[in-house]
Amino acid sequence: MKKIAILIIIVLFLITGGFFWWQNKNHLKLNFFRAQVSSSLERPQEEINEPEPEEEINNKLKTNLAEALERVNNLSEELDDLSERIDVLSQRIAEIEAKPQAVSEEISETEKLKEIIEEKEDKEKIEQEKLEQEELEQEEAGQESPILCEKIPESNPNSNKVIINEVSWMGATNSANDEWIELKNISNEEINLADWQLLDKDNQIKIIFTDRDRVSVNGFYLLERTDDDSVPNVSADFIYIGALGNTNEALYLFDENCQLQDEVKAFSDWPAGDNGSKRTMERKSNLEWQTSSDSGGTPKRENSAGYFEYYSGGGGGGGGGFSPSPQPILEVSPKNLEFTVIEFSTPPQEGVFSITNIGSGDLEWTGNIEYLSPSIDGIINYTSPPIEGLKWLELNPDFGIAPSEISVSTKNTSNLIAGVYLAKIIINAEKTEESPQEVEVSLSVEEFVPEEELPQTVVINEIAWMGNETSSADEWIELYNNSGQDINLFGWQLKSSDGGPDIVFDLPPIASATISADGFYLLERTDDNSAPNVSVDFIYSGALENDGEELNLYDSFDNLIDKVDCSSGWFAGDNNTKQTMERKNPENSGNNPANWGTSQESEGTPRAQNSVFLL
Repeated sequence: MKKIAILIIIVLFLITGGFFWWQNKNHLKLNFFRAQVSSSLERPQEEINEPEPEEEINNKLKTNLAEALERVNNLSEELDDLSERIDVLSQRIAEIEAKPQAVSEEISETEKLKEIIEEKEDKEKIEQEKLEQEELEQEEAGQESPILCEKIPESNPNSNKVIINEVSWMGATNSANDEWIELKNISNEEINLADWQLLDKDNQIKIIFTDRDRVSVNGFYLLERTDDDSVPNVSADFIYIGALGNTNEALYLFDENCQLQDEVKAFSDWPAGDNGSKRTMERKSNLEWQTSSDSGGTPKRENSAGYFEYYSGGGGGGGGGFSPSPQPILEVSPKNLEFTVIEFSTPPQEGVFSITNIGSGDLEWTGNIEYLSPSIDGIINYTSPPIEGLKWLELNPDFGIAPSEISVSTKNTSNLIAGVYLAKIIINAEKTEESPQEVEVSLSVEEFVPEEELPQTVVINEIAWMGNETSSADEWIELYNNSGQDINLFGWQLKSSDGGPDIVFDLPPIASATISADGFYLLERTDDNSAPNVSVDFIYSGALENDGEELNLYDSFDNLIDKVDCSSGWFAGDNNTKQTMERKNPENSGNNPANWGTSQESEGTPRAQNSVFLL
């Protein structure tokens, strides 16, 4: 401002000085003119013998006066022009002084305009989603509308199959519209989401899953809003429409029977997550909520260790900030396993559980088994001491680094009488949160109830249900004659529960229909190559299932002579080593699992005494 004022003063000074200079110049000219006139009048008389006419003198005076007036007029015009320039200069100076404020106001107006445009774009996107929803509803017009599930007051979610694992209710840094939801399967089997529903509080989000929507064991399922751009570089499993409110909102997950499986409520604010840093809301192992340590969350990955605040020490101040704490967190799933066997049965039962680290860093673990006493009258007695030396469980492996998958199998169950047995598997991890954790294991030993006594004159004595090393199709079955006389098998039948094989001993090809006293009768599948170097008595068609069959032997009068019920699994035999399933005592029940064993000979003992034979 000072520079501008000085500039104005200098301009005015120059204008005033110029005016006085011009006035003084014209005054000098006028004096000179007057001197010229006086000099002319004072000439010697001899020089003016002929005086100028008065009329000529007057004309010169008029001419000079006219020139002087014209100059004055020109000066006046110049002054007017200079005055106009001064006015223009003053106006420009005023504009310069006002320009910072105008620029500030223009920036403010631009920011407001940008906010209005963004708000308009958000509204247009929401309107577009509503339009798409209306179009979808119109396309589904004429079809039966699905019935939406409703939250039953005071009902609690099961939270044992699929849970709402992570919610990006705040969107992402690119756009608040980039919302997404992640589900997780916490059960020990794949979950088919057909007819499951995910709804928000006001049903703006209405997701109904189909048969193609499945979640693997410990797997994740990602739902993104509007398109597959909500989570960059991570593919969506489902695209939905509808916006999550930042407050006064809720999400409900229902199964195909409208049973509430999980929920999260934000009737005031969401329980976790941060809108400013776009940190998502994550589930912890105890199913509580935390704010993710990662900006943008952990889509289709194990959740983070959480967002922790720290303040750095030292002089000078100014320290501090936010950082995740590197801390391993132990998670074991599922938390219980159940086994059922029949009394005196020996086949092992198997189950699986997993160990994961949902935190950060390395997690080393060890496992051990603690046995509790069996139940009394079906009620588990937790206070009684465990039975000394009774060990019926096995872990493989029993130590490792997470993540790990642990196989749990039963053993020595043939030594257990009917009842319920309980044990717990304890998983320990040092310097780890949520450690130790336990997996409860229950074993139900059901009483063996012998069926009606059968004649058992001829019995099913050995079964090569797994085939042999040459081919899994090289199956064979051996019969044994318990009686002291020859028996004609013509018209007898050997039937399986699923109709294959279904053998009738009156149809070709049949080499012989007679089984000698205390002798064997060999049936081979398809051809005579199933039991090499041993002659066949009967060739049949139809395959035995590897996961078990029920076999019934009838005489020609349709009387049940013998029965082997392995519909829940073969009592013995090994598919890997091709060792057959042999009967220990042909006079004992074929339905008793304890009366069967795995052959000690590779590929069994066709037409010979069983290797596990017991009197």
